[in-house]
Amino acid sequence: MAKLLAAKEVVTVLAVSRWVSSHSLFLECDNCNVVNGLPTLKTSLGRLRKILMQICVILSKINKWVIEHIPHLANVEANSLAKQGVLRTSDFLWVNLVVA
Repeated sequence: MAKLLAAKEVVTVLAVSRWVSSHSLFLECDNCNVVNGLPTLKTSLGRLRKILMQICVILSKINKWVIEHIPHLANVEANSLAKQGVLRTSDFLWVNLVVA
């Protein structure tokens, strides 16, 4: 659930940003249900299906996006960050722009 909510947050941030038309989104996830469920919605994950559908609606606003499965062992740090982000009590967004 944490990974799915983190993916929804990332997709939402890009969809409402000025970069939505000029940048692509590459999602990596170690959950096969999420990876297989997003493009097709052929999943019976119960309450997770609703979140998958919401993500798909948001993804329709993004020109190009790709989701890939990566093994859990290769994703330990990202998994920890996703859980920390979802469990935050306040919203947090940090964009580091380098101005030349």
